[in-house]
Formats: sequence, C-alpha cells, structure tokens
Amino acid sequence: MRPLLFLSLSACLRFRLPDEDTGVEVLEPEPLVDPQIVWGDLHNHTNLSHDGCEAPDNLCLPDADLPAEDAFARAAAYGLGFAALTDHAEFTRYLRPDEGIEINIWERMQELVRAADTTSAFGVLGYEWTSSCTDIEGDYQTSHRTVLVEDVEGCEGWRIPSCHGTGLVTYGAEKYAYSELEPAIRPSDLLARLQAVPTQEGCAASRTVAFFHHVAQDRPAWVDWGTAESWVDGDTVVEIASEHGSSECDTRVATEGCDWRLSTDHHEDDGSIQYMLQMGHRLGFVGGTDNHMDEPGRVAGGAGQVRDLQAAEGAPQPWHDQYTNGTVTGAIYTGERFDRAALFDAIEARHTFAASWAAEKLVVYATGADGARYLPGDDVPAAAMPIVVTATLGDPRVTSWSFELVDAFGQVTTDVAVSIPPGEARYVRLRAWQGEAEHRVFASPFFAE
Repeated sequence: MRPLLFLSLSACLRFRLPDEDTGVEVLEPEPLVDPQIVWGDLHNHTNLSHDGCEAPDNLCLPDADLPAEDAFARAAAYGLGFAALTDHAEFTRYLRPDEGIEINIWERMQELVRAADTTSAFGVLGYEWTSSCTDIEGDYQTSHRTVLVEDVEGCEGWRIPSCHGTGLVTYGAEKYAYSELEPAIRPSDLLARLQAVPTQEGCAASRTVAFFHHVAQDRPAWVDWGTAESWVDGDTVVEIASEHGSSECDTRVATEGCDWRLSTDHHEDDGSIQYMLQMGHRLGFVGGTDNHMDEPGRVAGGAGQVRDLQAAEGAPQPWHDQYTNGTVTGAIYTGERFDRAALFDAIEARHTFAASWAAEKLVVYATGADGARYLPGDDVPAAAMPIVVTATLGDPRVTSWSFELVDAFGQVTTDVAVSIPPGEARYVRLRAWQGEAEHRVFASPFFAE
C-alpha cells in the first residue's frame, strides 16, 4: 500500500436519486473523497547516467547485471509511492564492451517503469535536460530541467537532448553513446520540440510536464528568473530544494530561515524561489533528491559518489563538497486511486509540497472569507480575502515544529490570517525537528488573483 495522508475538506458534492414515493429526483449528499498526499522523488539518477555510481566500492558499476534494477524497490523502501527515472538525455546507449552489453537507455527505462506498476512505488518515465552549450549567441544563462512523460509507451523522440557530441564517452568499464537526435539548446526550444513530438512518425501524443531544478545553485547551473528564457509557457512547478541545497531565499532581502542547507558560496540570488515570486512567476513547489546512486527517495547523506576520472585507478570520489540532503515531492489528489494520471494532474494544478522527509499526517489549506477552502497552489479570488491558513503536522517522528507564512521578499509572519495583495503570493514553511535534526516542509504558494 502506498502511504496516504488525509486532509478533511468540508466541500460536499451531490448526486440525484429518485424518491421512492414520488419518483422525483432529489439531491442527496455524495460521500466525501478526502484529498490525500503521496510522496515521491521526481529527480534522481542511476548508472544509465554517465555520472551515476550505484556501487562506490565496486568502481561504481551497477549493483545488478544492468543499471537501475533496484530503483523502484528502493523507492518503496524509503516510503515513497512513486519515483521518476530522470537520467541524462544527452546519451542514448549504455555499453560495457568487455561483457558484450549494449542497451538502449530509453527502452531500458520503459521496461523498468512497466515492471514497477506491480510494486508499491510506481514509476514515471523522464529525463534530465542539461543545458551546457557554449556556442549560444548573446547573454544566456544555462539551466537544467526535469522532463516527465506520462505515456510509458512513448517513443524515444520524447527524450530530447540539449547538446551532444560524437562517439563514445568512457567512465571506467562503462561507455555511453551520445544521442543522435537534434538538440534543443534553450528552454523555449525544448518546449517547442516537446509540442512537435506527436507529429513525428510513430510518436503518439502524451502529456508531459517540465520544470527547472536546483535553480539557485551556480554549480552546475542556475536560472536567472529575470530573463525571457525563464518564462517558459506551460511551467507549473519548480524544484525548491535538492541535494544541491535550498534555492529558497533571496539573501539580498531575506535572512530568516535562510541558514538551512544554503550553500552561500554557490548561491545565486537571481535564481532563488523568492526572486522568482518577485518577478511574477506563479509556480508551485516540488522536491527532488538528485541522488546519483540508484536510490530515489534517499534524502540523507548527499548525492553520493561518482567516478572522479582524475583519481588514481578510478577510485570513487565525492561528487563535490557542496551537496547536502535532498527533498521529496508530495502530490495531493482527490480520486479513488493514485496513478500517473493523478500525479500529472497534481503537478499541473500546483497541488504539491516539497519536504526533507516523507511527512506523515500533514495538513495545509486555507479557508477564504467566501467560505471556500483552497489547497496549496490555488489561485485565491479577491472576494475570498482574507484567508485563514490551517497547518498541522502529526508525524510521530517530529518532536516539535513551527509555522511560518512567507512572502516573496522573505518576510515571515506566524499569523494564520492574511490578505494577499492582488498578484502576490504567500507560502507556508514548516520547520520541524526530529530530535536535534531540523527538517522543512514547503507548501506551494497561495496566489492572489
């Protein structure tokens, strides 16, 4: 069973039943379907990525015969209900020539996702689009994006690289062949290519979602929210924290709560989530581990180890010393079952959380002056102001926790009643302690229409 957490909403739908005496249809209450939260990892890597390292003590080779064999079993062991495979799109084939192994990476990912449908953590097909081109004219800030594809049978044309080379790249005993697909160099190019995929021969239509990740970290790339390329039509969410650290704060204007997992030496304020909100982007929050060891959902211990090609005899070395713990994504749904379609619905609606652990008994919603209830990520009409925010956290592992409501400039209040000015946003940040260890929950903002 996937872990389900419940928010009780008072909204009541109705359906018609014939009256036994008169035959006239009357409205009767429909049983409530409470919104539920399922946790998962939308950003992680296996040895299907050239920088993956499944077994640090064995020259980073896969744990099993082939890469990613245990990805979804490990996600389930970490208490997750879903996980996405998001290995790098710039390579299309994985090879171990000495063993006669050569596999198509996309087809391998499809096999793994199909097999996961019978486990407690279902799979999502995806990839990381890693913009690293240096031949772009004009002032352009590189960026990284996660792309998820709903249709497990989707053609390989959905896996679009940002750049590619020629020949093979060697990492110890493993080799990777560059993708031969035409690259999409800018985020806007990627969007256009995704929209055009169904027009290709043999490529059926599929819903996709894409979002920027580790947006404020200058290594390996950050997003400048003040540029035109950051305004990607169709984006609904953004990764607020991963094993690269927290991208939350614009430290030029905010200080409170900005000491948590913040790599100050490698933090770009123009890529922060708060600056994003200042610029008017209306995006919800998701989390990711960016784990590189075939362990989706492992939020502790950093991103793991990968091969340092300069090290003697290829001994595994830390990726770099700025990695911290990661986060996971909480998706809200109201249907009878949670599946890929429900996950994509939640992301499109911004009904999402990011947290440093799979929090139990978490409740966050707002009640408007109009009597309606609004979920994180919702647009709140002016007639509903002021709203009163309800937040509870009953996880038995938590020894204490505090509530904060934060604006785009990092101003914090503990008041639960607030009138959000038109066009602005407020998000809930919960600070929770499990003994001496501090954790965080970030709820998608409430946006004022």
